[in-house]
Amino acid sequence: MFSKNSFILALIIVLLLLFSCIGCEFRELGISSQESEPTDSEIMKTIISEELSGEELFLQLKSKQLDNNPLSDINVRKAIFHAIDRQRIVESLIGDFGEVVNSLFLEDSPYYHDAWSIYDHDKEKAAEYLEKAGYSKENPLYLTIGATNDSTSKLQVEEFIKEDLSEIGINIWFFNREPKEWYVDYLKNGEFELGIWALYSVDGRNLENYFSSDKIPPMESETNKNCDNFYWYDNQELEDLFNSFDYSREEATKIEVMAQIQEEIACSAFTLPLYRRLFCIVHDDAVSNIEIDKRMGNFLKNANEWSIKESSQEEDELEQVTVGYQYEPYTLNPLSQDTSHRDFILSLMTEGLWDIDDYGRYIPNLIRDDIEIEENDIKALLRARATLREGVYWEDGSEMNTDDIKDTIDYLVSTNSENISDKDYSIIKEIKIIDEYEFEIVFKEYRKDWQGLFDYIFPSKLIEEGNISNYLENDFYSHGPYKLSDWLKGDYMLFDKNYYSENDARIDQIKIVFNSDINYLIGFFKEGEIDVLNIPADMTLIEDLDSGENSSVIVEQGNLWEQLALSLKPKE
Repeated sequence: MFSKNSFILALIIVLLLLFSCIGCEFRELGISSQESEPTDSEIMKTIISEELSGEELFLQLKSKQLDNNPLSDINVRKAIFHAIDRQRIVESLIGDFGEVVNSLFLEDSPYYHDAWSIYDHDKEKAAEYLEKAGYSKENPLYLTIGATNDSTSKLQVEEFIKEDLSEIGINIWFFNREPKEWYVDYLKNGEFELGIWALYSVDGRNLENYFSSDKIPPMESETNKNCDNFYWYDNQELEDLFNSFDYSREEATKIEVMAQIQEEIACSAFTLPLYRRLFCIVHDDAVSNIEIDKRMGNFLKNANEWSIKESSQEEDELEQVTVGYQYEPYTLNPLSQDTSHRDFILSLMTEGLWDIDDYGRYIPNLIRDDIEIEENDIKALLRARATLREGVYWEDGSEMNTDDIKDTIDYLVSTNSENISDKDYSIIKEIKIIDEYEFEIVFKEYRKDWQGLFDYIFPSKLIEEGNISNYLENDFYSHGPYKLSDWLKGDYMLFDKNYYSENDARIDQIKIVFNSDINYLIGFFKEGEIDVLNIPADMTLIEDLDSGENSSVIVEQGNLWEQLALSLKPKE
């Protein structure tokens, strides 16, 4: 049996044969030269004596590269993008349910623009770009790639990327970490080279947070939130395009500017969209009208429209649908740190005053259409007047009015909305009540997405009692189609039909049962104990469940898209 040193010696010999020619100078390998070059035998003796691991050996070879910032060369970036076979990744992971992403928007979006198709899979072209940067199979480049270590799909993508890049002369080492460590310690600090994570885009509203030079993480402050430019990308032309984009402008103008934004990002070659995350729901065929919201995969958003076949219900039996869910929220308080799982459940009980259409425009939801806007000469917003729709009721039967709106905003302004990372209530000077339904918003400063500040409204009586935060920890005062009737933590939530809701529900009750193990939930579904279940995008699982006698699977491509990201942060 080989000793540890014998194994390392054999490994070094193989590496030397692969990456170098015996006797050639280190500068020919892209490795920094020294005044007195060590011989190959001296290198092996040093490495063996240090008993280096595979990772240590890789990092030592990497540290000897002449350029600490190879990704600053756009030729390297383009070489990487052309080398990756994105079609193979899609076919292997999601088959016919997905496709290669070449735009930041879905094909049915008005902002869809085919900007990334310039990066076709072409190994020869990739090798040519890499050679322009001074690297090749004979003179390899060493890079690391990282992702969260809890995602099987990301780990598979890394393997594909490693194989593709090795064919042109880029050697890869995996640098995966626990989710919190990866996002907090590495992504936010730009401490990675290649990375894989998902971005969200539906109307372009958050693209500036991802790609603007004002949104590089160290710039984050109380007045500059959501600094998610983890690439450390800086481009003045893109800044000018962002500044020229306004959601209130004509649709044709917005479409043109959004196309230019995507062209600029694509040509800079620092993010390569791979595929869109799939949202998958399996349901009993007795339950119909289920839809998946493409924004974040919320399948509860239209729960008021679900229905049950009459033949599946006993006469006078209470209509109930049981939903399986892996992630139980620790709180229903929308002012706490944002989690999509909590927000899915909150969508059963609440609606905002405005919603967003496909063009990113805010459209009336709980208010009437005839809103009045007052701006100054430079189009800065001064005040807006709106009218609440009649017939919006709280769960106790009382009607929502402008007191509720004013007291909610006053409360959020006074608390500085400190827990809502993407909302700045300080831009509101005051809410003036005109009458029971009409109100006026007076602004301190302009913000183009101010309607998003009215996503949640709370009843005045709870705010006046001074216990709104404590109340929201375990409950929510509903004005939606359902109201929370029971919550046994660690087990289930029960929602009853809210008869005071204008958006009247068809199902009497929805029960959400929680279990962190998806395999248990799948077993419960197969046994008929669960009617609707959110499942992973596993092709074998989808085919198995969809072939069931009384079950169907719904699959949608969402607005979360996986990407290969490159860090442009300068390295010393």
